[in-house]
Amino acid sequence: MSDEARDDLREEIRDLIRRGELDEAGRRLASAGGEVSTAVLAELSEDESTALLQRIPAEVSADVIEHLHPETAADLLEEIKDESASDILDELEVDEAVPVLEAMEPDRAAAVVEDMVEPDVRAMLESYAEGTAGRLMTPDPFHVLSSQTAAEAIAAVRAAGTGSDIITYLYVVDRQRHLLGVAGLRDVILAPAQTPVGEVMHAQPVAVNVATAEEECVRLFLRHRFMGLPVVDGQARLVGVIRADRLMRQADEEAAEDMLGMFLARDVAEESVVRVASHRLPWLVINLGTAAAAATVIGAFQGTIEAFVALTVFLPVIGGMGGNAGTQTLAVLVRMLAMGRVSRRGRLRVLWDELSIGLIKGLIIGVLIGVVAGIWQQSVGFGVVVGGAMLGNMLAAGLVGTAVPMVLQRLRLDPAIGSGVLVTVATDVIGFTLLLGLATLLLNGLR
Repeated sequence: MSDEARDDLREEIRDLIRRGELDEAGRRLASAGGEVSTAVLAELSEDESTALLQRIPAEVSADVIEHLHPETAADLLEEIKDESASDILDELEVDEAVPVLEAMEPDRAAAVVEDMVEPDVRAMLESYAEGTAGRLMTPDPFHVLSSQTAAEAIAAVRAAGTGSDIITYLYVVDRQRHLLGVAGLRDVILAPAQTPVGEVMHAQPVAVNVATAEEECVRLFLRHRFMGLPVVDGQARLVGVIRADRLMRQADEEAAEDMLGMFLARDVAEESVVRVASHRLPWLVINLGTAAAAATVIGAFQGTIEAFVALTVFLPVIGGMGGNAGTQTLAVLVRMLAMGRVSRRGRLRVLWDELSIGLIKGLIIGVLIGVVAGIWQQSVGFGVVVGGAMLGNMLAAGLVGTAVPMVLQRLRLDPAIGSGVLVTVATDVIGFTLLLGLATLLLNGLR
């Protein structure tokens, strides 16, 4: 559906709601399909959205809920009757319903689960702790016995049909359901019909235990990029699979949390205000001391500043650009460290890459600001000083923005809290020193 058609549908539904024809509005929304319905629903008020959800069939409401973030879906379902919410969640896959229930208030979630028909949802909530692979997985994935022939396995795939998830891998088990290996569907199709699946499978597959932390599941997924991650119990029996789309959503959420951690490392709602302040205050005291270092640099070059007052215009520019560049690098590094994507051997490569990026940015921005400064003061030397200081500070930003979070992590300190303070002060001090130092060296030429 085009944007124009979607806008027309939204206005039509709003008009029906204003006239009190909620049943007709629900039918029109239902006929639009999941993604379009979700987009339209997002532009309605909460009262309008919840009213419509109760007037369209549960399977259609589920199609809408499926496209929403779990917390958004939970907020909508909080406003409707327990029975209606239960009917909608019963239409979802187990691994889609569980995150929505986790986002609800505990009492409300318990009431909704009580009315649900799907037994696997209750079993997952009761059996596995929040934040573990057991809560992420889809239970009872498609699997075949190692003794089955290729022909029998293909027949089993056909029999599963569209009632099962998209089958890319065949999880191979024994009669006690112990996970033995994984066979690619292509390998099974190309194998001679009477070949046992156990002969074409890849033994010792990558798998996680039901108690494995979500973060570790995400790291394994990002490392291997499987379409699914098998989950086993304490006896190595296959009990579920975490689908790639679920892991991708989890990875995105963790990355967003890491970025927010740059500004709020601990949630005030979870800890006392005094305790949170005690975590942050030491870094601000350090910042106060290091800020004095920047002031000392300016004082040390007082003669240069008095000789060429125009330099003061570029002090905040050089320092600010360096700080921004350092923060960009820092944001990337904190995310990579949190996701386990920086190995010990890979640290030098990351550092080299960030220095190269800093060089490219420094050359481009340095030339631009150098030309502007030179034209303004009608002095090539002045332009070289400003442009050179910008280039040097961009390189320093790449170095400091990469090294500081790595060092803090090695010292078992939180990179999200302390890195920003250290990187900003470092780029200020280095930027001021470069600008005023280069000006001092070229002072005679600048006069």
